[in-house]
Amino acid sequence: MQGADFAAYFSNVYIISQPSAAGRQPTVRAELSRFGFADGQMIVPRQADPQGANGFASEHAHGNFLSHLSILKDISNRGIERALIVEDDAIFRCPG
Repeated sequence: MQGADFAAYFSNVYIISQPSAAGRQPTVRAELSRFGFADGQMIVPRQADPQGANGFASEHAHGNFLSHLSILKDISNRGIERALIVEDDAIFRCPG
């Protein structure tokens, strides 16, 4: 599966991006566009604001977990069958 076929397989792509790293969003959006994702498929949800580590290794790890959980709930609530979740520093490579 390559390029547009890859993008067509997913209804949406969720980009996990902390507000402090907003400068990385244009790069990952360009990377996703290169693989056929349209702007309308890309969702950058509001990130969780954890209050302490709460049993996780760090507050960052707790926030990352909460962000993924929120996205999974959104996918379920919208009835989305296939969604891609990436971090804002994702890089894709074509095989070969």
